[in-house]
Amino acid sequence: MMERNWVKKEEVEKQLNEIFQLMQEIDCKMDDIIYSVIAEYCEQKEERIHELTKRLEKVENHLYNGTTKQADAFQKTIPMSAFS
Repeated sequence: MMERNWVKKEEVEKQLNEIFQLMQEIDCKMDDIIYSVIAEYCEQKEERIHELTKRLEKVENHLYNGTTKQADAFQKTIPMSAFS
């Protein structure tokens, strides 16, 4: 009977060791997955920021060009003698 218990104990220890190794593998894989998801998310956000920056530059250029054109048009409507 004592020998039978010993075999069970060895088998249980073996199974526990296998479970522990599987848990370590899962942990490593989860770390890889989490890293990949975060990296992809950051890449998408960087692309979005780049797109928004381009759009903002276009708007700023449009506003600047519009303001310059309006100023030029305004100056043409007022005679220079009015400033003398």
